[in-house]
Amino acid sequence: KSSRRNIVEGLIFFLKQFVIFLGSVQVCFIYYFTLKTRWFGKIRTWYIGALIIYSGSLLLKKIFGTALFPYMLMIAILNIGVVLLLYKATLRQSLFWAAMQYIIGIPVEGTTVFLTLLIQKVTYADLYESFDILLVSKLIVNIVFMIGIVLFIIGWRLHKRKRIGKNNSFLYMAIPLYQVVLLGGYLPCCSISTAPNILIGCLIAIFSILIDFSVILAIDHLNERMEKEEELFDLEKKRKQELQYLEENIERLEDLRLVRHELGNQLQTLTALMEANENRDAVKLMIKDVMGRLEEVT
Repeated sequence: KSSRRNIVEGLIFFLKQFVIFLGSVQVCFIYYFTLKTRWFGKIRTWYIGALIIYSGSLLLKKIFGTALFPYMLMIAILNIGVVLLLYKATLRQSLFWAAMQYIIGIPVEGTTVFLTLLIQKVTYADLYESFDILLVSKLIVNIVFMIGIVLFIIGWRLHKRKRIGKNNSFLYMAIPLYQVVLLGGYLPCCSISTAPNILIGCLIAIFSILIDFSVILAIDHLNERMEKEEELFDLEKKRKQELQYLEENIERLEDLRLVRHELGNQLQTLTALMEANENRDAVKLMIKDVMGRLEEVT
């Protein structure tokens, strides 16, 4: 029994560390879709940033212990440093993205505390005193935080891409919707803090990251393809307009050539009549006709 208990405790400890690491991965999830990398590719920068934030959070936890305010302050500075180091961002942009973490995280924390107290039926003090309850709470944080991140990225995408069709908007909104459904299905399992239930929560958190990443990437590629198709359509439309304009100019040049040829013949006839001192009325009529043709082509 003792060895089995040690295995379960070891598994739960590992899951706790894994849940903390998933939180770091989720933080860098925002950077992946909104910032340009400085040194490495997007995927490599993503997990390097996650490892830095995860390692830093463990170190800061040992340094500050239960002192929440200095810990949160140093975590914010750590996030700013990661953005400055790994991404092409100014200090102002880094401050903006650090602020976004808290703008998303504060409502998430409030929602998580409410859901945990509701499901576990414990007091607020128990939430931080019980290791099992705290771990379940962290899992709920991860799932709810991913919903908040996706909603933020959707809003960012809709703001940046002004021409997004209704179908693509529906696909975007379907992402947080299915996550809410997953969360609703997992919450009853949170009433009992067992290793299998915790493992299920970890799998849901991983699944959310993978699915969100894949779906957002697929929608982005679809939007880019649609934009390219629209650009090609506009270019084809412009090409047809230019071709029509060219054909009209060719027709006009042909008409001018014919008129020039006719006017040359008429001028020769006028010259011959004037030299022969023919009827001046006939000459005047021909001159009037020539003037009329000139007015037609000008």
